[in-house]
Amino acid sequence: MYHLLSRRLLVSAERPLSILYGRHLSATSVCAQSVSTGRLSSDDAGASSSRPLEPDVGITEFINKKQKFSGVLRERYSDFIVNELRSDGCVVRLTDMSTVPKLPQPEPATSAAENYQIPDGVQQDLERLVEEKIKSNRVEIPVAAGDSEDDKAERRALYHAIRKHWPDLACSFKRNGDGSAVVSVKYVANNAELVRFTGDTAYCKFVMYKENRTTIQALSIMAKALRLKHTSLFSVCGHKDKRSVSSQEVTASKFNAEKLAKLELNGIRLGNFEYTGKGLWLGANKGNHFTIVLRRFNGTEESLADGMQSLGETGFINYFGMQRFSGGAGTHLLGKELFCSRYSNAVDMILSSGHSGQSKYSTYRQKAYEVWKETGDAVAAGSHLRFACQESDLLNGLDWKGADKPREALGYLASNTLRLFFDAYRSYIWNRMASRRIREFGLQPMIGDLVVPQQWQSLQDGVMSYAGVEGDDSQMTDSDCVGKSKMPEVEYVTADNMSQFSIFDVVLPMCGKYSQYPANEVGTWYREALSEDGIDMDKFPSGHLFGSKFVFLSGAYRRILIKPSNVSSKLLHYNDVTEPLVATDLDRLQGKLEPHPIPANEAALHAARLDFSLPPGSYATMAVREVCQVETFFDFQKSTSAE
Repeated sequence: MYHLLSRRLLVSAERPLSILYGRHLSATSVCAQSVSTGRLSSDDAGASSSRPLEPDVGITEFINKKQKFSGVLRERYSDFIVNELRSDGCVVRLTDMSTVPKLPQPEPATSAAENYQIPDGVQQDLERLVEEKIKSNRVEIPVAAGDSEDDKAERRALYHAIRKHWPDLACSFKRNGDGSAVVSVKYVANNAELVRFTGDTAYCKFVMYKENRTTIQALSIMAKALRLKHTSLFSVCGHKDKRSVSSQEVTASKFNAEKLAKLELNGIRLGNFEYTGKGLWLGANKGNHFTIVLRRFNGTEESLADGMQSLGETGFINYFGMQRFSGGAGTHLLGKELFCSRYSNAVDMILSSGHSGQSKYSTYRQKAYEVWKETGDAVAAGSHLRFACQESDLLNGLDWKGADKPREALGYLASNTLRLFFDAYRSYIWNRMASRRIREFGLQPMIGDLVVPQQWQSLQDGVMSYAGVEGDDSQMTDSDCVGKSKMPEVEYVTADNMSQFSIFDVVLPMCGKYSQYPANEVGTWYREALSEDGIDMDKFPSGHLFGSKFVFLSGAYRRILIKPSNVSSKLLHYNDVTEPLVATDLDRLQGKLEPHPIPANEAALHAARLDFSLPPGSYATMAVREVCQVETFFDFQKSTSAE
């Protein structure tokens, strides 16, 4: 009998091949309709299998009402290039794959260490540590506790003597409460190499260039090639979208650059290796620079320049993009079911949301769901899922916990997956509030708005807000925020301080236990929207427990408007639809120049190249939406591309 997969590998439902720009909106009619129909019913949650459109998730407004142009986004994944921005603002690029730094050699033993005699009894204990290979066992050797040079030299001699005879034993100095001191010795596999990773060489930092893969997928491929059990060795500043070409920095804790440089991976290149004493963490970057190509462009060079100038001067609404809500009828609907503790509904939605595509994986998911609905047999249903995915994890939980304990079964999902559902619902609420705030009160601060205090002005949006997937953090800022003390500071706009702020300082809260809400009509809208969905804003939980996994919901804030930097554009002309129109980092590294321009009168097709930088947490697709003045929706339309 096929056993259910229990690996905690998150594999999302198949992403669509493209986002099509070309379905124009009436900026007046759709806006009012969205708020009136924005309420989520439990019937809606499980009824529809179609992907949501922008109005379904609260995306209805534009800053500039004038329509600009349209085109096809990501007809090829190489049309969407993301380069991470370091904390100092420099663009991360893959420029060198041949230079591999050498680790410093261990400090040579002194004559005192060479002559150091370890007592026989201690030697036997150390030999036993090596033989047993039990990492929890310790041998403690009494040593001098002083800080004099003689005491330190004696301890160093002991370290070197142990390293010389037992290279797989690691030493650490420890002072006891009574003033005495010991050197604690334990077994550590490969310690002979690990001891070289100290101080300024504790982390190997490198640039990861990937094509048509998510960051999680790329790291998983690397871990498998290195025969690692999981990806926890690696740290990144944010997660990049799949259908793109991206370059980002990665740090590997106590890992040799030579091993990474030897990897030969399809669609992944590693380079720019260096050792550093500090690892990366989510949100440590300054943002991302985007180079985006809109193929089958139907505008003029003037309309392109005007649209990009407007984007750079007035910005765009900082909506959560459609990627946040992808998956069946929408992850925000699933998140609402979890918020309302309708766990059985949530289980059904997860198992039924992955079979709307045309791939063989969708067929497997559909069969698994049908078996589950007909028989309630989780093992039989899981036998049709011969790959790791969230459905197989959930069925594994249902098998172990039983169908009558859906909440405990949901705990078998990866923590990031559970968090995604809650985040999607809160993102949906935020989008609705942002649309209504702009539609009814315009682009000026008003009394009662929440704003970023002056001491936060130097910080980027990612510190205050939640992240997306186009080169942004996949975690929200309250993922590890367990108390009010860690919440970002905000203040209210008053008649006295209103002149100090602009609309770019105004933030809206993400619903959370410790979130503050605007002291005006907008705060009332939040209360009404949550109440419609059966959620009491005054009793908002600090999180939800699923088995041993707790999803924190402390809260955070997100700017209403974002103004991109480094904005530029260019009109391109081409005849071959398979021809790349921009050079990637790998192209430049291999000596390939930018594609040769074709005169407009010799080209059958036209494209627009858009370049701009965004802070962490902002979606490039929403910036392009503002320029194009069109709706974004999923599912690539082959007929449109073939026209």
